[in-house]
Amino acid sequence: IGTSHLENMFKLKVFPNPFNTNLTIQMSMPKRDIVYINLYDSKGVFIKRVFEGEKMPGVQNFTIDGGTLANGTYFTEIFVNGQSLLRKIVLQK
Repeated sequence: IGTSHLENMFKLKVFPNPFNTNLTIQMSMPKRDIVYINLYDSKGVFIKRVFEGEKMPGVQNFTIDGGTLANGTYFTEIFVNGQSLLRKIVLQK
């Protein structure tokens, strides 16, 4: 799978992956924008909204707390500026 336009534009990093407690989503915002970050299980069922709100230009960090989640594969959807990106993440406690 190639790198998407969204990944390039926002210099997106998702780490560590796999993770055991907290996962960080780091992105560089070129301008003020609305950001939504959702978490889904391996079957695509919505679990929770990690973040919803406006972010200013610059590097922004978002955290997914895996403390109450079971081990397994999840997907995080990052939605910015009318574009979305789905990333596979793995929780291993």
